[in-house]
Amino acid sequence: MELNNKVALITGGKRIGLVVARDLASRGVDIAVSYARSQEEANLAVETVRAAGRRAAAFQADLSQPDAAAALVTSVVQSFGRLDILINMASVYVQRPFAELNAAAWDAVMNVDLRGALRRGRGGNDPPRPVGIALARNERAITPGPRA
Repeated sequence: MELNNKVALITGGKRIGLVVARDLASRGVDIAVSYARSQEEANLAVETVRAAGRRAAAFQADLSQPDAAAALVTSVVQSFGRLDILINMASVYVQRPFAELNAAAWDAVMNVDLRGALRRGRGGNDPPRPVGIALARNERAITPGPRA
């Protein structure tokens, strides 16, 4: 797939998201990064992408809120003129033993990690047609508790 001059939205720009942003930028992709609370890490991703000679911007969004996903996609399209690639890295990460997991904690993870990915993919009433969508799984969201 030709990536040069495509625009990618990476939700969650720290850790793996930063690495993905750097790699895509090296392949000619302009990068939008969203963050909930990690503005410093998102700004680092933007600086890294710009150092590679590509356009980049950070957008604050609370992706646990239903309207935030559509607003984020709209903002990216307004800023970059298009959206071609959606990479869902946003994740709620609270390490807790399985025995302490309750429905509210589960719903918080699902609202961002899965339901949010669906909302971002739809992008509102007139969704862009991304060339690729990826969902990064957070395999550490639930950790086993101590054995009895």
